[in-house]
Order: sequence, then C-alpha cells, then structure tokens
Amino acid sequence: MDARGEYKALIARMRNWCARRDRSTSEVERKLQELGMGEKDRAKAIQQLTSEQYLDDVRFTESFVSGRVRIKKWGRIKIKHALKPHQISDGLIVAAFDSVIDEEEYKENLRSILFAKGWRPETRLSYKDTQKLMRFAFQRGYETSLINELLSSSQA
Repeated sequence: MDARGEYKALIARMRNWCARRDRSTSEVERKLQELGMGEKDRAKAIQQLTSEQYLDDVRFTESFVSGRVRIKKWGRIKIKHALKPHQISDGLIVAAFDSVIDEEEYKENLRSILFAKGWRPETRLSYKDTQKLMRFAFQRGYETSLINELLSSSQA
C-alpha cells in the first residue's frame, strides 16, 4: 500500500475509534504515534478529525467531567488531576465544571459517599471518625471547605 493509501486507512481507523467515545487530542496524537504516523501527517490528521468533528477537546472535557461527577461521584480536584495527562487546559476544565456540575447534585454526591461510609448527620462524630471521613472525601477529590461545611453542619 502506498503512503497515501496508508494515511487514508489510518484516518478511517481514527474516525471509527473517535466515534466510539469522545477522545482528547493528546489521546489521538499518542495513538497515531503508536501506529507509526509521521509528525506532519499526525498534525494534518488531527486537524482533519477536528474539522470533521470527530475530535473536540471541549466536548471531551464536558463528557469526562459529566461521567466522573454523575457516575463515579468524583470531586473537582480528582477530576482536574485526571484530565492533566490529556493535556487539557485549566480554562477548559473550569468551563466544563461551570457548564456541567450542578452544585446541589455535587453536594448530594458528597453526602451520599459519606453516608455510604457510615456518616449520619444526626450523630455526633469523634475527632478520629471526622478525620477518617475527611480523608475519604478528600481522596475522592472533594474540596476541604465543602467537606468541613458538611461535617460541621451535622455537628451543630
């Protein structure tokens, strides 16, 4: 197969791959590099996939944030760290947070993961139990201020 035919075959393969789920530009770039495509052809392929709307970092970021918040119940901090390997800019991440995350749903997610860990708003927690719950929520990526707000409201 000649270089032109190989390029077309790889583009077709990338269209199919990108159509299955949203991908970031860095994911596609990495995949094309693994498949042995040259740097100039990679740039051209990414530009083509973007213009054909198979590739869109805004759509990818919003989809990623939405899935992590609604399904996995992750907090903003963990999501932001998970997006770093995808080379998504901070501005795009903040915009996705603003457009996708509903604050009430976000707080309810935190309540539900703490509830699953044994937290009950009506019970008074020891310092040790409070710290355990705070560490757990922080590992899930929730902000310290939000965790403190929720736990202190139950202690009052």
